[in-house]
Amino acid sequence: MKDLMELMNKGQRNRTVASTNMNRESSRSHAIFTATIRTITVDQDNQKMVRSSRLNVIDLAGSERVKDTGAAGNQLKEACKIN
Repeated sequence: MKDLMELMNKGQRNRTVASTNMNRESSRSHAIFTATIRTITVDQDNQKMVRSSRLNVIDLAGSERVKDTGAAGNQLKEACKIN
């Protein structure tokens, strides 16, 4: 769990966010986190069973209408790329 939280915090620090008229903290970049969770068990007959699942956590960059955000300069350029 500690490794997972360190990785999530590192990703969060590398994200770009900006304040707009619509959001105090609007994502300016997409974030995708995928975790593969695997368990291995051995039954009474000494047969190994592997179970795996994939967890995807996705935060897409905001796609607000530019005229409503008050974006200008670099924020306006970013918004055009996001939308």
